[in-house]
Amino acid sequence: MAESWLKEQAQAQGWAKATRLEGRPTKQGLVAVAVDSAGRHGSMVEVNCETDFVARNKSFQAMVEGVAAACLKYIEGAPTSTISPFTKMHLDADQLKQLPSVGGSTLADEVALTINNIGENVVLRRAVGLKTKASESDGLFLTGYVHPTPSQTNSPVAIPLLGRYGSLVMLKGGADRQKEEIFGKQLCQHIVGMNPLKIGSEEDKPAKDPDDEKVLILQEYLLDPSTTVGPLLTSNSVSILDFVRYECGEETLQDTENIVAEAVN
Repeated sequence: MAESWLKEQAQAQGWAKATRLEGRPTKQGLVAVAVDSAGRHGSMVEVNCETDFVARNKSFQAMVEGVAAACLKYIEGAPTSTISPFTKMHLDADQLKQLPSVGGSTLADEVALTINNIGENVVLRRAVGLKTKASESDGLFLTGYVHPTPSQTNSPVAIPLLGRYGSLVMLKGGADRQKEEIFGKQLCQHIVGMNPLKIGSEEDKPAKDPDDEKVLILQEYLLDPSTTVGPLLTSNSVSILDFVRYECGEETLQDTENIVAEAVN
């Protein structure tokens, strides 16, 4: 009874503090990636705070991992696409707030508790989820990466990673899954480092300056600049179906649209 009362008090204090701090700039934070052990479901989230000091706080980091785990659970239960071999879902701040946390409350409640503990504004910014169909015979699998990479983690999901940059990639492989997963993680690392804008196709023309190349298959490979990504996909019997890259605090299309709307009004 006493423990329940204390939790209710902390929750109320958290909401009160969250209301007072709402609107304060949140330019720091973390990106988290979570992928299940079978590589069939994955999520990536961005949660912002005010200072880098809080981004290194264990309580804040645990909350961000919880957000990634909640998103992973949500995408696992989401309807599977009937027209595509995989399902992709984007979640904005309002949608994230309503998701149930691993502990049974909402993510909005978890954020309020964290704000009460750390004394800074915290914002659930965005998330993306990817899932394959139930069959494993299709060769599809997910992998993820963050930078800088964590030294260790105790999270229950297969790839609970926290950093300032993250990538989540949907791949299709052949028979050698172990080799393909290693290459997949290297592709994730490349995407974080080289920031491609699209996968590309044979019709795409290379940029005049390789340093300006934004088509993934035409980019010089991060780990071996003597070759490009396209031939490596072929030699590893892997095709990339989709990818998402996050950079903590980066300006998004939604941010630009909001700025334009404010200027008009």
